[in-house]
Amino acid sequence: LFRSLLQVRFEQHLKLEINLPKSLMETKIPPLALQMLVENAVKHNQISKDNALMVYISAIDNTHIHVTNTKTKAINPAQSFKVGLDNIKQRYQLFTDEKVTVRNDEKFSVLLPVIKSIKPIAALE
Repeated sequence: LFRSLLQVRFEQHLKLEINLPKSLMETKIPPLALQMLVENAVKHNQISKDNALMVYISAIDNTHIHVTNTKTKAINPAQSFKVGLDNIKQRYQLFTDEKVTVRNDEKFSVLLPVIKSIKPIAALE
């Protein structure tokens, strides 16, 4: 549904491509992590006929989900407090010791560890 709403809003100027193997469809990541990353890409980039945005979601060795987006020039850049990224990182800390990796280079990229086993409850205290 979320993907459909974005396609209606931005038409062909937003390209969202998801290429995940079936083996990852049964694994876990914190709720809304992918949606928040796509929303961040839309928030921080101007999307128009002249500034198309590409968001690509793929897997790396079935151990990480890789979310990458191109960067466009924004006329009025949205101020970032990194609340969304911090929220995702905090959610991951509840489930695993593996870290979320963020790179902001030519493209914006986030590596989300695939959660194979959840931390013991005692570790959550």
